[in-house]
Amino acid sequence: MSLSRKIVFSCLLLLATWLVVEGIAFVALGIVHRSLFPQRAIVAQMRTNHATEAATAEPAGLMELKWGDYAEVIHPYFGFVADPVSNKPVWDVSDNGFIFSRGKTIMTKRSKDRLVVAVFGGSFANGTYLSLKALFEAKAAELHRQVDVINFSSAGYKQPQQLMVLSYLFARGAEFDLVINVDGFNEVALPSAENVPNHVNPFFPRGWDRRTAGAINQANVRRIGYIEYLKERRAAWSGLFLGKRLYLSPTLCLLWEYRDRAMSRGIYATELDLQSNDDAVKSYTMRGPSYPYTDDAHLFADLAGVWANSSVQMNALCLANGARYYHFLQPNQYLANSKPMGEAERKRAITPGQPYAHGVVAGYPGLIEAGKRLPARGVDFTDLTQLYANVPEPIYIDDCCHVNGHGQDLVAQRIYDEIYKK
Repeated sequence: MSLSRKIVFSCLLLLATWLVVEGIAFVALGIVHRSLFPQRAIVAQMRTNHATEAATAEPAGLMELKWGDYAEVIHPYFGFVADPVSNKPVWDVSDNGFIFSRGKTIMTKRSKDRLVVAVFGGSFANGTYLSLKALFEAKAAELHRQVDVINFSSAGYKQPQQLMVLSYLFARGAEFDLVINVDGFNEVALPSAENVPNHVNPFFPRGWDRRTAGAINQANVRRIGYIEYLKERRAAWSGLFLGKRLYLSPTLCLLWEYRDRAMSRGIYATELDLQSNDDAVKSYTMRGPSYPYTDDAHLFADLAGVWANSSVQMNALCLANGARYYHFLQPNQYLANSKPMGEAERKRAITPGQPYAHGVVAGYPGLIEAGKRLPARGVDFTDLTQLYANVPEPIYIDDCCHVNGHGQDLVAQRIYDEIYKK
């Protein structure tokens, strides 16, 4: 046989062998994928892998916790603040992380011509702030001063968070004439409904276990790095086959799938290892010091004690910095006989089994009693729990604690009257 014929024969033999191998691979792929044309599913997976960019791993403290469309980020002193970057413009978030305060600076200064008012508390105080701002601005001529009302309240804040915020502001050199703190509900409702059931210290910020769920140590950093490496290699492997159209070969598809599955198993196994290891090392970060207590009476007595002590400390800070401090206990619909309700308002405002209701029923009596003792400790305190007792028209807008504009205005007017007693 001539050399040319030998070459042709060899080529034909190689081609035949390749076709047999391809045929076997085609059948094998069909069996594995239970499909007559498995390349379609394989190409789709390749594209998915290639389009998936490796996610950047970061501690959950740097991640957002969202309540609807409202985003919060961790803060080293306050626990958390509103995210100035991610929140929608409607929230008007300042660079310091407080809503309704865009463009406001914490470096406020008093003057004879300017009255600086700071508002503290939770989401109820947010609403109160809006009415207070409008009221104080309307009274500016009567007060013979320009008025600057600044919001430092934040949804979910509970003592000692207000105390921490005020301490930070004074440390930074802020000056206030009036400091108004409207709180109480979060202090008893959130720890009993959220912290304690999740084994989180009741005096830690709300949702602390979720905010710090991704806290990592060095061993976990290496694990996360290995996961990201495998994801990148998996994406590159798929990109190679897509770019060179190697998926047209059933044999090469088998080769791709073998390595892709190996990398996928590596990612899965390392993620499992990360989860099991993470539970052991992050528990204190997420939950804080243990809090043994005997019963509800013990818990709510402690909560009322921290609430009252925090107010005393806020008052002391204000006295030391030339400001006047006023503390108000907010009303709530679950406190018995605190407001007459028609059928429509009751249906909207009262939900049997509402998780926060227990905190109000069990915790508010302790707050009210602790509040009675605050004046003897130097605090200008006012109990607003009966503010709506003679208001028949609808006030509450949800089954938690929030009120409509009229309800906010009533609170603001009472606060103004207490500050400027005739």
